Amino acid sequence: MKGLKEWTDIALITLAASYKWVLGALAVAAVIGGGLFAAGVFTGGDETADTQSAVVTEPTAVPTLPLPTAMPLPTQTPMPTPTPEPTPVPTLAPPATATPEPLIEATPAAPQLVQVPINLKGAYQVGSLEFVLNYEPSLLEVTGVAKGDLAGDAIIESLVSAPGKVWIAMIAADGVTGDGSVAVVSFRLLKGNTANSTLLLENVSSYNASTLLDLLSSSSPGLLVMNDGSYTPPVVTFE
Repeated sequence: MKGLKEWTDIALITLAASYKWVLGALAVAAVIGGGLFAAGVFTGGDETADTQSAVVTEPTAVPTLPLPTAMPLPTQTPMPTPTPEPTPVPTLAPPATATPEPLIEATPAAPQLVQVPINLKGAYQVGSLEFVLNYEPSLLEVTGVAKGDLAGDAIIESLVSAPGKVWIAMIAADGVTGDGSVAVVSFRLLKGNTANSTLLLENVSSYNASTLLDLLSSSSPGLLVMNDGSYTPPVVTFE
């Protein structure tokens, strides 16, 4: 509006100065007014708003996207049918050869019967011999007396005179000479006993077969081991 007023004042001044200029001023005013009208100076604020509101905004064209092309499904390559592997037959391992355990020699059980010899040492023409053999009756039982290797054709007699005592006598017409057993005594080992029994000779007497003289002699005891039946024989030694 301020601009319009300035232009009007200029036009009036021009009219007052010269009539000739009236037509020119009008023409100028018309041009200016037309220009201002075209520029929207003469329109109010509301009209501008209406004009602006009357402008129809064209919708922005949304580009039409092409429909997605269907992707072809991948062709499945047929898998080859696996050929079953033959089931391996387990090979049986040869049976392990058991290593034999070393044999352990067990202590043999004591036998029920044990034969113990009565030995002579340094005998010379012994025509007769008698003695009493003492043993432990709770451990041993005499079951018999037999001739030994040295007796030859001699005669052997025996008698269990009392518990733990056996009397033994030998008679040889030609006499007995040498070293060896004159008699063999058989003992039964009584069960449940582990003690050892001493075999003791007593009342030893002997005669020469030719002179019938007494022979000097001595004796040493023997021993019978109950656990295994081993023994040490008693011995009559001649001087």
